[in-house]
This record gives sequence, structure tokens and C-alpha cells, in this order.
Amino acid sequence: MKLDISIVIISKIKICYLYSDALNPAGDSGNIKAIVRHLKDNRLEAEVTNHLLGESINPDDFDIFYLGGAQDFDREAILSDMKKISVINNTL
Repeated sequence: MKLDISIVIISKIKICYLYSDALNPAGDSGNIKAIVRHLKDNRLEAEVTNHLLGESINPDDFDIFYLGGAQDFDREAILSDMKKISVINNTL
């Protein structure tokens, strides 16, 4: 029996920081900084892209999606916007 094994070497992790404009008051930017620091400590480059409410997005462009906490009044607007993102829409 022959096994075909593929190894993928990743040197850059692309992070999509969802709704950083609406959720940053909760202090979530510190979490992003910690993730980036952890990746750098493990010799990986991190590229963070802020996704703002109402912007279009291609989910295939990212490796990780980060979504922090929200105030009650922000949740409905954010949920509505998330449903427009095809990959995320299939899970909500």
C-alpha cells in the first residue's frame, strides 16, 4: 500500500478581524496583538485585515477569522452583515 503524503509549509497566516470598528471598545485589539505575537514567536508571519461593517469579503482569502464580543445593540447589525458572507452564512 502506497501512501501519498503532502506537506504544506505555511509561512504567513492571514487573519480577518471581523468588525473591528464596532467591537474594539470591548478591548479585543489586545487579543489580536496576542495572536500575532504568538505566531511571530513560532516563526510565522501574521497579516491582519480589518473587515468593517458593510464591506464585502472573500472568505477564501483568510486562514483565521476573529470575532470579539459585542454590545447588545450591535449584535443584530453584525449578525445581519455576517449572513451576507457566504461561508459564514452556511453556519448561522
